[in-house]
Parts: sequence; structure tokens; C-alpha cells
Amino acid sequence: MIHSQELLDSKKSWNKKDLSFWISQQLGVPKSEANIWIRAFTDAVSEGLIKGKKITLSDFGSFSVSDRSSFKGTHPQTGEEIEVTKRRIPVFKVGKKLKQALNPHLDSKDE
Repeated sequence: MIHSQELLDSKKSWNKKDLSFWISQQLGVPKSEANIWIRAFTDAVSEGLIKGKKITLSDFGSFSVSDRSSFKGTHPQTGEEIEVTKRRIPVFKVGKKLKQALNPHLDSKDE
């Protein structure tokens, strides 16, 4: 259980509990309310993608769906050839400001 910002900052990765702690601290709301906001966001993105919508958050990035064709593959344990069915996969494309925040050492012409 996260009890401090320092502990949260020391973690290598964050899960839903960590994210709800961070949101609750930033907004000054209970973690249960932060969980409601997280669930609402993930439900909205999921529903939009299921309906084939592209979801764009300016300067952060965009979520979309990509269609992958079926192809012949190899079963990793048996080595036999299998048909991998076509599928739809979620895609996240990073927005310009997030990309720059992650790579401040790059100037705009290096992108």
C-alpha cells in the first residue's frame, strides 16, 4: 500500500493503486473517488475503441484501433504451422508535447 509520494516515486512501475494514490494526492480527493475517475476514463477509451473511434488527447497522444490480417505462423512448442486469425489491436500514438517531455535533449528537427 502506498503511503507517501516518496515511496511512489521510488517504484519502478505504477499500477492502478499507485495511480489512484497519485490522483487522490493531486486533487485532494479520497482514493475511492480517484478510482471512479480511472474506471470512467478506461471505460470511455475502451468503449470508443470498440466502436471504432479514434480518441485524441491534445499534446498527450491518441488511441486508435489497427486491423491485423491473418497469417501463417508456427506453434512455439510443437513447431507445427498454424493459422493466426485476423484481429483488431489497440494502438497508442504519443503526442508531440509528451514526446518532447520524454526527450528534452532532442530538438524538433531530430524527431
